[in-house]
Amino acid sequence: MSSIFVVDLRVPSQLALSPDGRWGAYTVRSVARGAEELWLAAADGSVPPRKLAEGASPRWSPDSATMYFLREGQLCRIAESESETLTAWDGAVSDHLPLTNAVVFLAEDTAAVEGVRIGSESLHPRRLRVLDLENGAVRTLGQDHATAVAQRPDGGPLAVISWPTPELDPGALEPQLSLLDPETGSVHDLGRAGIVASSPVWWEAEDGWHVANLAYTEPVGGLPVFDVAIATGEHRNLTAGMKACPVELVQAASSAPPVDGPGRGSD
Repeated sequence: MSSIFVVDLRVPSQLALSPDGRWGAYTVRSVARGAEELWLAAADGSVPPRKLAEGASPRWSPDSATMYFLREGQLCRIAESESETLTAWDGAVSDHLPLTNAVVFLAEDTAAVEGVRIGSESLHPRRLRVLDLENGAVRTLGQDHATAVAQRPDGGPLAVISWPTPELDPGALEPQLSLLDPETGSVHDLGRAGIVASSPVWWEAEDGWHVANLAYTEPVGGLPVFDVAIATGEHRNLTAGMKACPVELVQAASSAPPVDGPGRGSD
């Protein structure tokens, strides 16, 4: 009689380091069950990792006191070991970014929006929303289909990657990189971000702040790291000539962004 062994792989991903450097939160996904869990580990290894809750996509508040995450398509948080759900959005929340007194999150419109290009009634733009943590009010920022967002580490503007339409073609082929003030909603265009742009991060150099992101130069191939200097508007490829490409960028305020890889080679 033969034996059958079933192995459920548990894959860690989405590492988020607390701003004070003490903790790392990450998602553990069960391949067989599709379930996702939040885990917490001490950066110095002083205590064993432990499960916090069911959910994914951990993000830390600027003071490292609160962790925000996604569960069943809604924005949640954990503070002092207590978990609570913050939104009841009709469409799923797909990403989020804690600010000092608010949380920016990405969520689809629940109805068509005038002036937004869509070719199907089933497609609605995923736009930036701001949840005020004091009164629970939600504001919507911008008209375009937002796909990724990162705040400058000093609490400054948001770097936003957006598509002109939620459709893959031409949306993913025409992404824009812009700066957005979460208080006033004002937008400063930084130009095209490259095909299927993703993973925006801020970093500071001698000439001031930069924003880097991943993007293809062609529809297939590796993911180079593209960079734009905010002061001069200069665009460049940080990985030109490298034999491997990253798959994700990590926020670093004082140096060029650390990368997670390797992926396929860049051009």
